[in-house]
Amino acid sequence: MKGDQPRVLLVDDNELNLFLLMDMLQGLDVVPIIAESGKEALEFLARHEFALILLDVEMPGMDGYRVLNQLSGNPKTSEIPVLFMSANLANVQDANHSKLLRPVDYIHKPINKRVLLEKVQTYLNIQNQFGFLSEYYQEKIRCDSRNPEGMLALSGDGTIEYANPTAVALLRTSLPRLLGLYFETLLERSHHEVVSNWQNSVLFQACKSEKTTKIEYTIFWCGDGHKLIVSFVAYPLAPGARSISRADTLIVFNEIENQQYADEKLSDLVNFDPLTRLVNRKSFEEMCQVAIHSMHSGETIALMLWNMDHFDYINESLGHDVGDLLIKAIAERLGNCIPPSSTLARIGGDEFALLMPGLVNSQAAITTAHALQTVFRAPFLVSGNEIYVSASTGIVTVPESGTNVERLMRNADRSLKKAKAAGRGRVEVYNSAMAIANVASFEMAAELNQVLTRKQLYVTYKPIINLNSTRVRGMEARLYWRHPEYGTLAMEEFQEIAEESGMMPVIGEWALREACQHWQQWNASANETGIAELFRLRVKLSLVHLLYRGFEKLLDEILGDYGIAPEALEIEVSEGQLNRQNLAAFIAVFKILNKRGVRIILDDFGSNYLTLATLDEVNFQGVKLGGDFLRSTLSTPRCDIVLKSVIDIAHEYGAEVSAAEVSRGDQIALLRKLGCDTGALFEKEFCADEIPAYLLTERG
Repeated sequence: MKGDQPRVLLVDDNELNLFLLMDMLQGLDVVPIIAESGKEALEFLARHEFALILLDVEMPGMDGYRVLNQLSGNPKTSEIPVLFMSANLANVQDANHSKLLRPVDYIHKPINKRVLLEKVQTYLNIQNQFGFLSEYYQEKIRCDSRNPEGMLALSGDGTIEYANPTAVALLRTSLPRLLGLYFETLLERSHHEVVSNWQNSVLFQACKSEKTTKIEYTIFWCGDGHKLIVSFVAYPLAPGARSISRADTLIVFNEIENQQYADEKLSDLVNFDPLTRLVNRKSFEEMCQVAIHSMHSGETIALMLWNMDHFDYINESLGHDVGDLLIKAIAERLGNCIPPSSTLARIGGDEFALLMPGLVNSQAAITTAHALQTVFRAPFLVSGNEIYVSASTGIVTVPESGTNVERLMRNADRSLKKAKAAGRGRVEVYNSAMAIANVASFEMAAELNQVLTRKQLYVTYKPIINLNSTRVRGMEARLYWRHPEYGTLAMEEFQEIAEESGMMPVIGEWALREACQHWQQWNASANETGIAELFRLRVKLSLVHLLYRGFEKLLDEILGDYGIAPEALEIEVSEGQLNRQNLAAFIAVFKILNKRGVRIILDDFGSNYLTLATLDEVNFQGVKLGGDFLRSTLSTPRCDIVLKSVIDIAHEYGAEVSAAEVSRGDQIALLRKLGCDTGALFEKEFCADEIPAYLLTERG
């Protein structure tokens, strides 16, 4: 119909209304055609092409919704914009009809001529500029989906310039409310003005590189607050199509109507972190995949992980509300400093990620990481508190470290852990040495299957001293592996490999039996001398072993074999192993063991996941202040304030507090003064038959 006057179909069962509409439209360069019923309107639509339809809602026989139903079911008419006319628009917009039976806009009766002309002219201009997209879509990019597909045309700055009727209906809104919005607005829970980062987004960069990008599933937030689960494809428009309109990108989406996406899983689909308004982990990983797919030869992509150092102590001492405000402040400061074309995400409680595409080399990423470290030099002013916080950084680069996003994230986490282990506040890059270490881990996993037959495992002990009486409360067992190549390895050094290889339950059972056998020998000697004080045995076990099927039955068997009272046994579990996925299972096992009388000690207290609410529910009998925490805290001028708050929190929840690896007299005195209950005060570790007799007899 190019070059012709556009046809506008006027549908109303009232002749006077049709006459008035004809009169009002005389000033426009259109051909108005009238239909006095829905049936007549459909007959006209079968013979002619129309640019716009003004449709009365309340008509006898076939009302406006039934007409709209016929239009939406026909590919030739489904893209024609429909404006509903009604005297009762509130009832019309709230009517309980299919979400796909929606007009693009509404006109209130009695009709105001100025409003009518403005709306008709607006939609004619839109159709004149973007109407070709329907043919373009049908000919070149129609998806295989059987579901109705919405189209959004985006300008170069990411604003929505056009939406087809299906998009308007799916998004439960009207076309005027969509036009001019940033595309990112659909990805956010709150429909308020957002600052667009479209030109720095991976989708824009991909379309700019003439690459089509598909997102398998995400959420669009509709105008009325509903969540629409969709898949969408971003198409770069061909140069010819761009010359006709202001659009650069076409978004084609359809609703996923699959019940497997239940409400409890929807939170995983939301693209943005609600606290910081940064993209979340899932969305970040999708962007990484798109960036890798779109990268050119000779380019480097960097993936960077940031984790705050000792952040949990801020939560515990100042409260989670202050912790959340600090996370927001960190996100804002980092966001103001990241390079253009980079994407910052919050992927965990105090963990951020940065995607940097299009780099010249990996050194550029390292330089950026060190520059961003300066963000943490100045204090953060939060709720009247001056808070200093440092962060550790792990970096991985593409293509040097591969192109698999899951593996890249895992390797970036490995380099992050190395930065933590090296003293925190550092930057580490995943390199060939770490890759070789991974290979060594594979070889060690195979060797772990032989450690029992080769008798390479052994246990040593450290006395647990009551800081008030200075008498021995019990013995803490420590597991080691005599490796033929790497020498003596502590349990912490091979625990992860043992867990991944499935050997941890076997190794853990051996260590538990070995320690219980030694306790039996010590207890027999003590009984001969008439000592009645309970002598405790503390054994550290992997959470994987603790949650292993049949652990409770195995524990009963071991306690029976060696005649150990359950209350004499303390099982130590590292807080670092607890997370959202295993916490419920751990609590269930904890309650079973607690009922038996076995004491559970939380190692590395405050280092990772547990909140105060969880402590209230789990009710640990004891907590242990880890060596790293004590070393870093005791070296600071105001260590007494921090330690006092941590010890008081533990006592508030009924837990004894134990200190690891403290041997200096002044530090022991400070811990005793602050209320710490016990500590491993001996630097030396003893084999079972080397423990001095006085340590086994002077109990208290």
